Amino acid sequence: MGWFWQSASSAPSTTTTTITTLTMASNPKPAPRSLALSEVQLPETMSCRDAFDYAWHCHTVGSQWNAIYRYGTMRNCSDLWDDFWLCMRTRTYGAEQKSAAIKAHYREKEEKKYGGGRPSSEDVWQSRREPAQPGEAFQEKFAPPVHDDVEYQLAQLERRRKIREELGIASRPQDDSDKDH
Repeated sequence: MGWFWQSASSAPSTTTTTITTLTMASNPKPAPRSLALSEVQLPETMSCRDAFDYAWHCHTVGSQWNAIYRYGTMRNCSDLWDDFWLCMRTRTYGAEQKSAAIKAHYREKEEKKYGGGRPSSEDVWQSRREPAQPGEAFQEKFAPPVHDDVEYQLAQLERRRKIREELGIASRPQDDSDKDH
């Protein structure tokens, strides 16, 4: 149980944290454009019970075994304990202050994870700044499916021929056994 007390004792004092959090909440910095999550998607609420359960579960044998199997090392659970202690500190805040403090916390987590040129899914995709409206997405037309096997095979042969042609690969010469008589 030494890890639990170490996490609790290494947390900054409540007064300093509260002043810092209130300052951040009253003057939130805009999220950098490189963040994977847009500002509107940052959480504004959190459950202290869920935060505690996630942090506690992180230290279980099964969770650490999965981390070793997947990543080759044990997982550091301090970020989950940070979530829990933030939730405990903000319990007495007003609704607006609490929402701003939680958003600031998750904004900082995203900055640590994706900021400073670290790779993210935005290297391929651009995040939306607002939700898609009905009828806005998935408007591409698709070819109707081919229902006949022979028709499908002919279409695949034609597709392969075009690919070979684009790559400049000559089609394979047929030998006498392949020719129709």
